[in-house]
Amino acid sequence: MKIIEDKENHFVCPDCHHHFVKPEDESAIICEKCGGNFIFRDGIYDLYPQVPFAEVNSVNFAELYQEFGKHPLTEDSEALRRDATVSMVDGGRILELGCNTGFMTECLAQKGQVYAADISMSYLKKVKNRVPGVTLVRLDAHKLPFEALFFDNVLMTDVLEHVLVPCRVLEEVHRVLKPEGKLILGVPNILNFSNILRHLISSKPNSLLKYTDAHISFYDPAGLFQLLAATGFFIKKYHPIYPFSTARNIIPPSIIRLLDNLFSRIARYFTREMLVIAQKSEKRYWQTLKSKILQRKVLLQDKHE
Repeated sequence: MKIIEDKENHFVCPDCHHHFVKPEDESAIICEKCGGNFIFRDGIYDLYPQVPFAEVNSVNFAELYQEFGKHPLTEDSEALRRDATVSMVDGGRILELGCNTGFMTECLAQKGQVYAADISMSYLKKVKNRVPGVTLVRLDAHKLPFEALFFDNVLMTDVLEHVLVPCRVLEEVHRVLKPEGKLILGVPNILNFSNILRHLISSKPNSLLKYTDAHISFYDPAGLFQLLAATGFFIKKYHPIYPFSTARNIIPPSIIRLLDNLFSRIARYFTREMLVIAQKSEKRYWQTLKSKILQRKVLLQDKHE
């Protein structure tokens, strides 16, 4: 057996982060340390961890999203988010976490070397037919199968709200990003006008339940910024997706410009979705947090003495 060569040597075992070796069977990929056995078949690397990072008893997320991938949703309403996200990418090596059907992948492929990744093999097969030439990887975002400091850009749009342990996912992104690399992150904003209205008019808790998505984590701007800081990032740019974005094709451009200007001044934190560019931070969040909490405790003790 030999250590994998060329671009494949940037892959590592998702379970122990050691490199792979390749036996006689060209479809097999074996970890040289833990012996984990993975496959490369039909142009797709299946590097889903054999030891899951996190699980819940009520649902198997790999199976759930495999089923979702067989019935993709329409992409018509995603054009604005796609265009805004792609415009933030500089080029170089690009990791797209949660590539879905590839509606963003085909634009990214014009800007750099793309690694399109998803938990669903159904989605990856659609991307393979739609965007030839990109590297396709099935994975779990909690345990990325890439060596450290490898990517110039990591994109996650409408992904973080689906994962079990967001802190772990962001720590993994931090690990694989180059020192000057960019995280381009998009999540729904729980503080949007529609949600505020629903809470104002709802009289019963169960009336607030939604069965239109599979979100298990929820973010407002302050919560998202705090989470990014806690995992070693600082916000370089905040870009709200406006609540009237889906109506842009029918609203006159002059009115759109007026609304953009108005919302950017008074309601930028209340839009339906948030896009941020984040980079690695040199600030030590947890040490600073510990210091400030201890200072506050000392002040409270002094007041009681």
